[in-house]
Amino acid sequence: VAVDTILQRLVALTPSLASQNKRKKTRGSKSSNGTNLRVVRLGHPARIQSSILQYSLEALVQNADGTEIVADVRKELKSFLNVLGNPKARPNDKRVAYREMKNLRKEVRTREEKVVQELLGSSQVVFSTNVGAANKVLRESDFDLVVIDEAAQALEASCWIPLLRGKKIVLAGDHCQLPPTIKSHIAAKKLGKTMFERLLLDLYAPCPNMISRMLKVQYRMNANIADWASQAMYEGALSTHSTVADQTLKQLLLQEESSVENTTNSIEDVDIKELMETVLLFVDTAGCAMYEGTNKGSGSRYNEGEAEVLCRHVQKLLDSAGLKQS
Repeated sequence: VAVDTILQRLVALTPSLASQNKRKKTRGSKSSNGTNLRVVRLGHPARIQSSILQYSLEALVQNADGTEIVADVRKELKSFLNVLGNPKARPNDKRVAYREMKNLRKEVRTREEKVVQELLGSSQVVFSTNVGAANKVLRESDFDLVVIDEAAQALEASCWIPLLRGKKIVLAGDHCQLPPTIKSHIAAKKLGKTMFERLLLDLYAPCPNMISRMLKVQYRMNANIADWASQAMYEGALSTHSTVADQTLKQLLLQEESSVENTTNSIEDVDIKELMETVLLFVDTAGCAMYEGTNKGSGSRYNEGEAEVLCRHVQKLLDSAGLKQS
């Protein structure tokens, strides 16, 4: 999930956040620049990456002030529950237990809500998915800034959930990449265009620079690959950072461990040597009886023959070139 990735990167940039959840009764921790940075991730723990569970609302609530009192109240509540379940208990004792249980349940709810609101109120950054922003714990929350990552892959309807809680909005995404997945062709007619596209290509089409800024330097791929994408999709505006401009598979291997140089030099397979230094490879499958198929459910296309060719290339690199699976 994109939101978990962002949280992980924020934690990596602020190492001292790792101690935030370890110190009980502490509302925040000092970051490397000397300021307090407090974060919380909303969402069901089962859907949150294990590496950031310590920042989930549930984990923070367990370590927050007031949690001990809630635990004591729950113990008392359990004792009255045992009275109700005891067939030998007197009717009067059961009536008292029922009345006390009602009061204690109300107290538990009140105290838990107070703890949650204090945590959210003291947090500087709240992470959630678009739909997760509908969580009832945020019903009275407003934010100075709402950022939606991968906004070009999000349905507009889902974007409105967090947007209505913010004073300023930032949509980050790339409308030239894959759109949101909509299985219904009928629904796609209405929902196929994202808010990102509508703002950029419709409402502000005459003057897109009023609201948009393009990140023009990419750090992921060799310049030969990026240049093709730049010309095909971005009118030549995308450039490549010098750290990856000439990067090849062989260079990646050499960076991982110095002993790999012996491995790459000892490769006898000419095809593998060439493939290790090849940046962009096109395979012509015309006349090879590799026919496309169509998924009946989604309508997406696939080609098993071409996939098999690709698998063979990858397996060759793993077996002969020393590349590692990841």
